[in-house]
Amino acid sequence: MNSDFDLMDLPFDQYTRSYIIKKIIDSIRDNCNNSFKILDAGGRNGNLSSFLHDDEIHIIDIRPGTESNYVIGDVTKAPYKDSSFDIVVSSDVYEHVPASEREYFISELLRVSKNFVILGAPFDSKDVKDAEMKACNYFKKITGEPHPWLLEHIENGLPSSEKLEHFLEDNDFSYLTIKTNNISNWFLMQLLIFYTSKYTNFMENVNKVHRYYNENFLDLGDLLEPSYRTIYLISKNLEFPELDLKYKRDKDLSKYRTLERLIFEIIEDSISKSTNLTAELSKEIQNKDSYIQGLNNFINEFKQEIQNKDSYIQGLDNNINEFKQEIQNKDSYIQQVSTSVEELQKEIQHKDDLIQYKDDLIIQNKKELNDIYETVPWKIYTKCQRVVNVLFPPNTKRRQTFDTGVFGIQMLNKQGPGEFFHQIKCQLDKKHRKYSVPAIETDFISSNITNSPKVALPLLETLKGKFTFPINNLSELKFFTATYKRINSDLELHIINDSTKIIRKSKVKGYEVLDNDYTSFKFKPIKYSGGKVFSFELVSKGDPSAAIWYNDSGALQELALFYGDKTLNGSIGFQACSNLEIEEEYDLWILKNSLTISKQEQYKVKIKEFVFKPKISLIMPVYNVDKVWLEKAIDSVRNQLYENWELCIADDASTKEHIIPTLEKYLKEDDRIKIKYLSNNLGISGASNEAMSLATGEFIGLLDNDDELSIDALYEVVKLLNKKPKTDLVYSDEDKITMEGKRCNPFLNRIGLQIYS
Repeated sequence: MNSDFDLMDLPFDQYTRSYIIKKIIDSIRDNCNNSFKILDAGGRNGNLSSFLHDDEIHIIDIRPGTESNYVIGDVTKAPYKDSSFDIVVSSDVYEHVPASEREYFISELLRVSKNFVILGAPFDSKDVKDAEMKACNYFKKITGEPHPWLLEHIENGLPSSEKLEHFLEDNDFSYLTIKTNNISNWFLMQLLIFYTSKYTNFMENVNKVHRYYNENFLDLGDLLEPSYRTIYLISKNLEFPELDLKYKRDKDLSKYRTLERLIFEIIEDSISKSTNLTAELSKEIQNKDSYIQGLNNFINEFKQEIQNKDSYIQGLDNNINEFKQEIQNKDSYIQQVSTSVEELQKEIQHKDDLIQYKDDLIIQNKKELNDIYETVPWKIYTKCQRVVNVLFPPNTKRRQTFDTGVFGIQMLNKQGPGEFFHQIKCQLDKKHRKYSVPAIETDFISSNITNSPKVALPLLETLKGKFTFPINNLSELKFFTATYKRINSDLELHIINDSTKIIRKSKVKGYEVLDNDYTSFKFKPIKYSGGKVFSFELVSKGDPSAAIWYNDSGALQELALFYGDKTLNGSIGFQACSNLEIEEEYDLWILKNSLTISKQEQYKVKIKEFVFKPKISLIMPVYNVDKVWLEKAIDSVRNQLYENWELCIADDASTKEHIIPTLEKYLKEDDRIKIKYLSNNLGISGASNEAMSLATGEFIGLLDNDDELSIDALYEVVKLLNKKPKTDLVYSDEDKITMEGKRCNPFLNRIGLQIYS
């Protein structure tokens, strides 16, 4: 190793495990007061000798290496005699060994060790697997490829601590464990490493983060569980030494905030540099646009002349039978024009060559981008696109009709009228296709019978239920049933309206009742069922009777249950379905999740019961947004069910006349709104920072000037903060709204990511 190298600059996970291994070996040394002969299995570039200066370090690894006492070889076929080393160390290999060879791997380490084996690895647990999966997905998102060793962990499976400990106990080896790399710390540091992996100019700052972590890892809670890595100290015949690893039971929040600040400074620096580069490229493109404007004018004149000739030729075509001789003359004339066109094209090519030569001198390393922008097809395409955007503005019916026409012409040209009309038919079929979709669906019942706390509730008495159906066309109920592996009596379902009248019946034969699955009861759709209350009665028509899988661990808000005449506290597997024409699955999601008036009242009651009611400061930069979108954004904040908020607005030197009057109107109407007018345009980041200077709340939220919040948005955030009060950062779902007000393109945050202190 380079003598100028400082161990504190090592990656955090390599330093922390090497530090702990040094502490273990020094504790063993205190008992016998001598130096050791140590084997580092898989220790290429592991730097263990830099931590243990007084010991004789040997390395075995399947990869070539340049360290002293280095052997290229497989640990499972170690070329050493029994008890060749005082201590054998393997801190980053065990998880990469195939599962079928791990027991033999441990046996070889124990064979060549005289006294102790120190084994470190991440072991299989839900926390570790979740963290590795999220880290691997993030790496793939920014690089396009999964992380190689994380992918190896996911595909091969992490080692089992339970199997390892059974093996050691069965062979009379004693052991103790040390947990390291707190899972949240490990995940945060890996995200930083992956984020900056594309940017070599940030490595110095990343090294500062590693150094700070390594200098303070005990205070940062590295040894607190849950942890990513476990280190086993395995003894063959000696007593365990007393380890000197003193650490606090809680993180030092001040130092942890410093670590977060160092990380976010790197992220902000990368964003700033990207913004500057974008501005430089935009300026160069503007210069090029001005330079080629003269050529564009010439091309337009040339195109106009060609259009005139096309009109003249069209007139000749209309009188082709009468003017054949004249057409021949015009053909000769057209040939002359074609010759002129070729000469003009040569001149244009000459100009293009001059432009390309000057572009190469000016932009050098941006050659590929400028090659594209400076080609004639691109210039023509850009000009035509601008004309199209003027004549057919985006997000208008004119533009939609234009795009549909272009697509249809292309299809007719390339695939013929047969495929064209087939696609039209498919689109019409899709638009009017009906689906039986669950509008109410309980999730307490799992088909995994062995792991879910359920009992079979026989239908010895009538099972009754009451529910409010959110949409029209109620057409089917499903129940999660059990048959005891036999054929039971028939089941009959009654649907009852709010006037206690039976309006639908459905019967299922005994042999049609499903075991450990949903049994369906279909009936004629109830056309106007949206928002109405219905009851059901499920009756067995004799003995033996089938059963409903029942869970008494919690009641369902969506469904009130009764067994006979008694209230049934618990849950069943239940689906209420509608026969609807649905173009997009998201339309159904909106129908199922729309807030009813009764639900809004329930939320208001829950808000009063919140223990923690923080003020949320919403940050909104405003610049030249249309009045209608600005008003919708502000109104969506004022309509929130959770009312402890403030809206901090920074107007970024807007030039449109309606901005200031609109903001002043809201300022007078609601004292929770604060406004700051900027004299210079600072851009969205600068304006957001100025708006943030007005904030006095415990939490901030970012809102663009054309965004809209759902009425329960802040309620959901505060509900989470009450459930997990250490949360620092909350992500939400989002979708888009078309110009016609239709919601689309959902991004639903299924992970539910929160970051904790």
